[in-house]
Formats: sequence, C-alpha cells, structure tokens
Amino acid sequence: GRALLGSMIRVSDNDAATAVYLRVGDAGLARLARQARMKAFAVSGYWGYAQITAADQARLFAGLNRLVPRQFLADARGLLASIVSWQSWGIPEVARPHWRTFFKGGWRRSPRGQLVHQAARLERGTLSIAIAVLTDGNPSQAYGRETVRGIAARLV
Repeated sequence: GRALLGSMIRVSDNDAATAVYLRVGDAGLARLARQARMKAFAVSGYWGYAQITAADQARLFAGLNRLVPRQFLADARGLLASIVSWQSWGIPEVARPHWRTFFKGGWRRSPRGQLVHQAARLERGTLSIAIAVLTDGNPSQAYGRETVRGIAARLV
C-alpha cells in the first residue's frame, strides 16, 4: 500500500495508480468526491477516465486535512510535499519557499494537444488556500507547465 501510494504520488507512476485504483474502484473514488463536496466528478472503469473540474480539485485540496484519516494525514501530507524535483513546476515553483506546498500534477496527450493540470494546497501560518489550474490544447507539455506557472504567479 505505502509503496504504491509513494510511487503514484511522488513520481506519477501510472502502474501504481492503476493498482491503487483496482483496490479503491469507482465507488471509492465517488465516495471521496462526495466527502470532498465535489460537484462534477465522474469516473467509469479506469482512473484515467475521471472527469474533474478546477473547482472540484480545489475543494479536494482545501479539504485535505479533513478528508484524510488522522492516522494517515502526516504520511499523505509528506507525500504531497515531496513530489520529485522534475515534477515540481508550476504552483510549487511560484509558492515556495513562502508557502508550505502540497500538490499534485498530471499531464498527457489529448485529442486537442497536451493536457496539463496541477492542484495544490498552500499554507502559511494559519492561512491556507487551494488552487487548481487545468489546461488542455497546449502545443507542448512545456507550454502547459508555463501556463500553470503563469496563472499560479498571478494568484499567489
């Protein structure tokens, strides 16, 4: 379990994500989406087919401390704070070192070009904010990353 979660979150290992999905299933993801108060989440048959919105991703990250069972919270926060350096572009690039940064990104080819997403929870003292930037139709992955970084810079 822990090794799979570490690979899935820290290095975006799709095989690990599939193994976790096979344990959790659509029902488990839907239950989490309800608990996170997501309004438009849908998934059917495979984690990669999940439909998300930026608002729902922000709700998920805003609720992180409430959604993760207390006994696993330190581990979850540790994983989301220690994404490998080559995937720490966009929001963490802008937020660090002024904000404690918990984030996850995703990218893949899409029919429109490159899909590049990132969501984060930023904490400083008693203040916390959640940000999600979802892009599609980028001409390259680098272009999408720069778009996420630029939007994050304007928000943070």
